[in-house]
Amino acid sequence: MGSDNNVSDIHGPYHFVPLSDTVVIPDWGEMVSQDIPFSDHEDGELDITIEAMSPIFIREGSEEKRRDNQLVQDFFHDASGRYCIPGTSLKGMMRNVLEIASFGKMQHIANKRYAVRDLNSEMYRGKFTVGWDSVVKAGWLDISDYDNWRIFPCKYAEWDRPGEAGNLGLGRDFGNKRQSAADKYLAFMEKKGSLKQTADVEDVPLNKAEKIPAHREAHFPGKQVKGWLVFTGQPQDYVAGRKGLKYHEFFFYGDDSESVECDGEDNLFGGRRKFFFVDTPQTEDDEREESVRHANRDDFLFCHDANQKQTNAQDWLNWLDGKRLKRIREENFAGMIPVFYVGYQHKTDRAKLRFGLTKMFRFAGERSVGEAARNSSCLHFPMKKEEFQPDLADLMFGYAKPWGALRGRVQFGTAMAEGEVTPEPSETLVLGTPRPSFYPAYLQQPGGNSGQIDKKNYKTWLHRDAKLRGWKRYPVLNDNKFQRTETEEQNRNMDITFRPLPSGTKFHAKVRYHNLRKIELGALIWCLQFKNDKYYWHSLGMAKPYGFGKVKVTIDGPLSEEKLKEYCRCFVQYMTLKLSELGVGVPF
Repeated sequence: MGSDNNVSDIHGPYHFVPLSDTVVIPDWGEMVSQDIPFSDHEDGELDITIEAMSPIFIREGSEEKRRDNQLVQDFFHDASGRYCIPGTSLKGMMRNVLEIASFGKMQHIANKRYAVRDLNSEMYRGKFTVGWDSVVKAGWLDISDYDNWRIFPCKYAEWDRPGEAGNLGLGRDFGNKRQSAADKYLAFMEKKGSLKQTADVEDVPLNKAEKIPAHREAHFPGKQVKGWLVFTGQPQDYVAGRKGLKYHEFFFYGDDSESVECDGEDNLFGGRRKFFFVDTPQTEDDEREESVRHANRDDFLFCHDANQKQTNAQDWLNWLDGKRLKRIREENFAGMIPVFYVGYQHKTDRAKLRFGLTKMFRFAGERSVGEAARNSSCLHFPMKKEEFQPDLADLMFGYAKPWGALRGRVQFGTAMAEGEVTPEPSETLVLGTPRPSFYPAYLQQPGGNSGQIDKKNYKTWLHRDAKLRGWKRYPVLNDNKFQRTETEEQNRNMDITFRPLPSGTKFHAKVRYHNLRKIELGALIWCLQFKNDKYYWHSLGMAKPYGFGKVKVTIDGPLSEEKLKEYCRCFVQYMTLKLSELGVGVPF
């Protein structure tokens, strides 16, 4: 994000085709069959040529290879070593174009609830406070029973690390450098051997003039309360006198069970203590889906998923790793993990529970990706209990759902490279995947996604009316390749080395079709040729953000040029009529 409030300062290699509020559902869906032909059916095949307009790379799907501690990928090839493009890659490329061009459904979505942690957002901050008062609570997370995670509530206080670290015998510079919570725990244990401490705890009065919320402070050495030190990560170096920097840690103590209406359990202090379940335990009559029954737990795990490259994934992994913090929590916290939480009031409020590893933690948004798509039209991302209505792409390319399937009537053969092709010199780049967690770009913003937008008014995953911005597409780069970002330069361990095939490489394939209506064949031809304009190239393969993989598809036969145009007109006329009936402007 840029240094000011301007979304136009966000630079990325991808743009979006806006997600339509209108979805076109063909009225012949129930009549599609492999065996009973339409009266205007068409059978046959098309010979196509795919020409690389920039260097292209299609990843070979075998085992990973490493050289000099870097991942090395080969171009896809057949058993004889001849370079080729699998038909499934071509089918996926064409299906995406058809879904957009035919005003189809956005349905192939990883329906995740992405995490939000934005201190600029009043909506985010409002989840942790009421007025000036913090509503954040603390507790011990018990994950010993995976299906029934529990939290034992406790009290907590903040302690001023720069002023108090010396009293703990750690020196006043302890924790002031950027480091993880695990590094702090290990450094502390090396010197002290135990996290159990005694402290004076005092309530700090509310100071509305300075906008400081009321909280408790711990002072060491103490005389009154026994408890445990809890560390969180240091995001940046602490400099005395500089505002906005983290300078405190936490002290967990006592039993805070006043509002908890669950069964008792032995606590860390040897007495009786209350706990609550992170999610409602399963009963004999419980038929809810697993993803619903364990929504709070699964949201937390996704927000801390290393495979999704979540910001604080390593903090969670450290707690689970026996080489680092697992032994510390076993010896000091009875095997539990210190957490902060908000939203839990009593038994009926469990669905509102949010919890994390820091006081201002990341938590899953109110809307999943699929729900944000449905905010544009309920036909996007169909729900399991809804009647399935196939769009044009479903009818032509097929679908497989738990309640039924349809075999596609368009098949793409493998595209074989023409002649002997010599790959270009090796490229070393980060071939990552953009994450929808970056909501300023992935969600529709007030006034559009360009121009002046106050960060406080961003639509985020916390907004129930959040809408997806659209279909992500990589514009072709006509001059220079997209440059590596500063972050990518610093993370060379994520690099992948590969050898693309050069511009001008041609591949030949056959596209076979069966029992297509003239409208459907026209849609296929229209999408293959992409308006038959030199500026409308397809994107295929990997490294598209860097300018690789723009390709041109031409139809070599056997249909004549006039026939191709005739079929295309059938598709365009159909879409014009349908969109006019639905009151939508025609983009063709």
